[in-house]
Amino acid sequence: MASIAGEKNGRRTIQLVGDGSRRRSIRLGKMSQRHAEAVKFRVEQLVTAANTGHAVDGETARWLSTISDDLYDRLARTGLVPMRERATLGPFLDRYFSMRTDVKPTTKVVWENTRRNLVKFFGADRTTRRKSLTPAQTQSGGCSFPSPDTVVCAPPAKV
Repeated sequence: MASIAGEKNGRRTIQLVGDGSRRRSIRLGKMSQRHAEAVKFRVEQLVTAANTGHAVDGETARWLSTISDDLYDRLARTGLVPMRERATLGPFLDRYFSMRTDVKPTTKVVWENTRRNLVKFFGADRTTRRKSLTPAQTQSGGCSFPSPDTVVCAPPAKV
């Protein structure tokens, strides 16, 4: 169903034949054979689900939620998964606040202050999928990066 093609420079490509007889390729770039095999297994799961009309299994769905936007876009271009919507901070907050009609007016005032501060710090066009701050954003904030997806910020010093 799918195969891995390797180039001399270490780049890997998954080649597959989907619902028709048309061959499609997903370029993975430089990675080990073991990692390419893991991606190939998930791609085969997606092809099987697409061909049979069934939903993907839970593990593959979790894998899809954790992969990079770049790899996800490559899968979407082959038609195996739908394109991801890119939500940005400003419109996301506006849409959420407008949907919440059950809150008191003072809560909305507090939310507007929070929105203003978030947009001022991160920018209205920042994607909501990004989890960590850039080093430039944290130079004066006292934040550290224990892992790529974690940001720990120290509380302000008490005077």
